[in-house]
Amino acid sequence: MQGIKETTKRNAIFLADPKLSVNAIDVILTALSNWNLRVFRDWSQVRESAIDAQVGLFFLADSGTDNSEPRHALNRTLAQLKQVEWVAITTENQLGNAEYTSLLARYASDYFTYPFDGLEHRLEETLGHTHGMARLRAEYRAPSSNKQHFDIVGESPAMKKIYDLIPRLARSTAPVLISGDTGTGKELIAKTIHEQSGRAKGPFIPVNCGAIPDNLVESELFGHRKGAFTGADHDKIGLIQAADGGTLLLDEIGDLPALQQVKLLRFLQEGTITPVGATRPAKVDARVIAATHVDLEQSSLDGKFRSDLFYRLNVLQLHAPSLSERIEDIEVLADYFLDIYNDEATTKISGFAEQTLRAMRNHNWRGNVRELMNRIRKGVVLCQSRYIEPEDIGLSSGIKAETSSGNGKVVHLADSVSAAQKQAIKNALQTSDYNISKAARELGVSRMTLYRLLEKHDIQHAS
Repeated sequence: MQGIKETTKRNAIFLADPKLSVNAIDVILTALSNWNLRVFRDWSQVRESAIDAQVGLFFLADSGTDNSEPRHALNRTLAQLKQVEWVAITTENQLGNAEYTSLLARYASDYFTYPFDGLEHRLEETLGHTHGMARLRAEYRAPSSNKQHFDIVGESPAMKKIYDLIPRLARSTAPVLISGDTGTGKELIAKTIHEQSGRAKGPFIPVNCGAIPDNLVESELFGHRKGAFTGADHDKIGLIQAADGGTLLLDEIGDLPALQQVKLLRFLQEGTITPVGATRPAKVDARVIAATHVDLEQSSLDGKFRSDLFYRLNVLQLHAPSLSERIEDIEVLADYFLDIYNDEATTKISGFAEQTLRAMRNHNWRGNVRELMNRIRKGVVLCQSRYIEPEDIGLSSGIKAETSSGNGKVVHLADSVSAAQKQAIKNALQTSDYNISKAARELGVSRMTLYRLLEKHDIQHAS
């Protein structure tokens, strides 16, 4: 018996102007007879419909007059369907209209001129190519199904160390000390450790030690009893007790006042707390993760942080790398944040212009991932074309992707950036008389980051 070959029709949508002639629509339906084409002549119905197509066509009738209302209606509809890649069908007359061509530039991957003059088959080829590219982009940007590090993004060697460490740290209940510059994602790492631990069903309580006023730190952390002080008109559970059965993140632990360091040390040693005004200690089972952007060991040596508390916290260590330590991840992170904030865009954004990628790779990210995230969000809002330009994210475009060495040989951008970074570190060491703290301040990084960069570039830091 001869088998029957089945072909699955691909889905597409067609936004057809209500003023289009029936003949024009029939020509398009015939040219795309191998597609499952869903036609919308009333564009208001799009908002109420579940759209499962990745590609679509739009055709605005050429009225011969400059009537802007249909364009505005089309713009509103296209803005609602950012997940769709579009092919426009247009007329020669429309291509002379600046507002219409601006709409094409923002939304269309390609366009076809009507009438087709016997080239209808090219329309199906173009739509098929657009469909293939849409699938590739969707697969590229979709989160990996086997990714165990949740929203931590990056595939650089520095991040692979993080992915390797997290599950091992999660299996333990010992304290963890996370170091890293501001904006490197220390809280996200701490939350991921919690979510992969046996305490995942318990609470995750983040506390910014530097954001609590000194006179409220004890009450906020340890709680208080009614009548313990003026204004204490009821019992209050402290943040440490709120983490019972889960994980407590003490962010910016280096800012904790000395008196509260003593009480925290007692909790780590005995597993109990005594709320303000209480006479009996309360048992609390909470795992402690501490995070800091300062060199806590140096602070303990300087007498600014209790050395016994430091050693209690510094059982397991993890360093959150700065963007200068993971330049390879900048483009991956940019795409990730673009996906998150794309709904805020005023136009359809397909990605970043090549000069924008170059500018990002060359920028000194002092604010690290947080700065990158905020710049991408800004770019999504300000972008007026399909691709985000350097100016949209507040960066200069005067950057060359490649540079020439003295012998005329072209040097790759990554090598140029690495060489510039190495030279900047050497200059800072020399001007600071090889004082690590001074050199780190001059470079705008922490001491810990500088030590790792010294190791990365094999730079001897002894004078």
